Formats: sequence, structure tokens, C-alpha cells
Amino acid sequence: MAVHGLARRLTPHRIEHHGEVVHTWCALDAIGIPAALAIDASAVTQCPTCRATLTVTLAQGEPQPLPGAVLSYPEVRCGHLVHDFCTEANLFCSLDHLQRRVATGPAGAVMTVDEVAEVGREIWADVSGATLIAQVSSRGRRQTLRPGRGRRRRHL
Repeated sequence: MAVHGLARRLTPHRIEHHGEVVHTWCALDAIGIPAALAIDASAVTQCPTCRATLTVTLAQGEPQPLPGAVLSYPEVRCGHLVHDFCTEANLFCSLDHLQRRVATGPAGAVMTVDEVAEVGREIWADVSGATLIAQVSSRGRRQTLRPGRGRRRRHL
């Protein structure tokens, strides 16, 4: 079960916020959702080439630099968003690691962490004033991601 990029099951991509964890379908979601909500969070994912853990810290939705990190933004026709797009929308620790992976997978645009955050703000503009609530299965508690100050709040 998932909604708007958030997943109830464990995935390689997650948002850490106020000591809680919400998993996402792809690295784009993990960075883009906190950017759109203008919250303090960490987007944690893994380089698909070397399996290094990559953490993008966001302060009020603005990503802090993660030198060398790039995202592969697939340019594919999507019959199924998760299977066709999300499995390839990954953050890599370096352009070299992305290029090694692209040699065996679909091509796409290369984006910096700042560009990913900007695309995320566009994709999730419809929920930018929202309070997201997701069931956290590992602890059995509800977790809330709250937007920045001065924004309208609604539950999804």
C-alpha cells in the first residue's frame, strides 16, 4: 500500500523526521517530499552501484550539499509508475557510479540534489501545505510529517 510516493512496506529509500521513519518508492520521493513540505528531515537511500548509504539532510526543505551525489531521472514510458520509473530513480554517490549503472539500464537525465528538491516541490505542490500521516508498521504508531510554518494543514 502506498500513497503519493510514501510506502508502507520497507524500501531502500526513506524519510527520517522527528525520530520516525517513512519509506518511499524512490530517492526522488525521499528528497522531494520533505522539500515540498519545507520540513527538517533526512532522506536516506543507497547507491545502487556500491551500496553506500547516502543521507541528504534537508533544513526547512532545503537540501544541504552532498558532494558528488547525482540522481538518475529515468526518461521512460510508464505503464506502471513504481516498476518502470521508481526502480530507476536512484541517487548515486558519484557520476561514475551512475554511468556504470546506466550502461546496463534505461537512460535518463542526471540531476543534482538541489534539482531533485526543485522537481519534488513541483511534483508535490498539491500537498505542500499538508500534514502527511503514515502508519509505521515497525513500531505500530502513526507518524506525522509537518510542513513549515505559516502553511495550511490538511490530512492525507
